[in-house]
Amino acid sequence: MRELEPVFAIWDSLAEFNTSESDAALRHLFECLAKLVRADNVFWFSAVRLMSGELTNEDLGHGWRMRSYEVWRPDPAKQARLQLLQKSLDKKSDVPLGLTTTTISGEAGRFRVHRLRDGWIDFKTFKSTPHYDLFYRLPRIDDRIWVVVPLGPDTESYFVIDKIATRTRFSASDAELAGVVLRGIKWFHRALALSHGLIAARSPLTAMERRVTRLLLTGRSEKEIADALGSTLGTTHNHVGQIFRKFGVRSRAELTAIWLGHRK
Repeated sequence: MRELEPVFAIWDSLAEFNTSESDAALRHLFECLAKLVRADNVFWFSAVRLMSGELTNEDLGHGWRMRSYEVWRPDPAKQARLQLLQKSLDKKSDVPLGLTTTTISGEAGRFRVHRLRDGWIDFKTFKSTPHYDLFYRLPRIDDRIWVVVPLGPDTESYFVIDKIATRTRFSASDAELAGVVLRGIKWFHRALALSHGLIAARSPLTAMERRVTRLLLTGRSEKEIADALGSTLGTTHNHVGQIFRKFGVRSRAELTAIWLGHRK
């Protein structure tokens, strides 16, 4: 059990964050994962199913699309590549999708952990593609771990962990350890998706709606929220109403109940 002590420590530390602190908790988790497996960057994104059945037969993403994402150490080039990846999924880019994207999305519905070179794709073939040149060789990614947690039939939570410009690789035990950490906190994956309006809501939250939601969950009044955001009370009230409509609730108590898992 001693080898699991770092895992337990991460779980315990995440439990100290309250429901309004999902962004801070995510940054903390990024830092913990990077330290645990000696990684250089970590990012999270959600994937949602936009089509099913026969419609997915010709779709390279098997009906799945990337939605909200957060990066531990963001940079403009990485942001641009993530946006290009989304365009590739929608066939709005000349850069074809890579084997990693098409393969991992085709495995949807089950928990999975992969390393770039662990045999789950034909790496020799992948290495000769334009996708590899743009998304791996150019940003100098030496190795990558994917950990994917299904949150239901139409939503999944991805954590992607990178070694960059170090000429080193992740071990099998690194991948296993990251998988144990992330599999044991499904509640946290759900909270992340909720904070972006990706489950339980009728449509994703805007950046401002996310800020207002975080403050609503602290119990602050609308006036206090308006003051904190430097906004007017009327504008804040409109944001609160839109948030309630998106989540299909009529009160702050009902909204909080969703975060606490008391309502689907």
